[in-house]
Amino acid sequence: MSDILEILKFAKETVGSFFTQRKAVSDKAWDEVVLALDKLTELTTLHAKAVAEVTAPILTGSDIAETSRRYSLLVNSPDFPQGYGTARGILEATRDIRAFEDPSIQEKIRAVLSCLYEFQYGVFTLGWDSYCVSDAIAACARVAANQQPDSDQIARAGAPLIHSYTSVFKDAPTRDVPEQITTLPDLIRLVQAWCQAWQRYIQQRLYGGRGLNYSISQLRMQHYG
Repeated sequence: MSDILEILKFAKETVGSFFTQRKAVSDKAWDEVVLALDKLTELTTLHAKAVAEVTAPILTGSDIAETSRRYSLLVNSPDFPQGYGTARGILEATRDIRAFEDPSIQEKIRAVLSCLYEFQYGVFTLGWDSYCVSDAIAACARVAANQQPDSDQIARAGAPLIHSYTSVFKDAPTRDVPEQITTLPDLIRLVQAWCQAWQRYIQQRLYGGRGLNYSISQLRMQHYG
């Protein structure tokens, strides 16, 4: 079993345990929120690992085809969006619960929700569409499989990734993205640049500065403090 399949299996188990454990704490509002935060941490960590597994073939071995195959597996997994939706629903429901009416608590909940949106924006490439990305990388893989593709085929395959780069990765530097591509090495470098920007964007939203992990920790400590 490949690592990406193992990660997707863990994601399914995490979401399944989320639903099971919710039943046990459903009458304790803070316990349910803390559970949601724990599962968010587990899922986002797994998701970041999954992205690393998807991008590894192109970044380490110039293998577009294998990255395309792994991306397709990831984008067709329902478990990550299901888990995030459940956690978001729990956090948003606190607006109507007395135990969470303190303004400082609501501020920290809003911070988690905002950071979660930023993470999802990047990991699901919401600036474009996950399935469009999958199709675009698959098109690049098909062209790369042709040992002597002509420059027009290469340009057409790479164009969607070039055009989507700045809309998907807000404020990302474009120095590594060529305006035009005409050769197979150009196409490989383009897919590498796109995948590297994707991975970095996700890591920054999860681990950087006041990212999602920071916001989760702040809200968790509000409970224990």
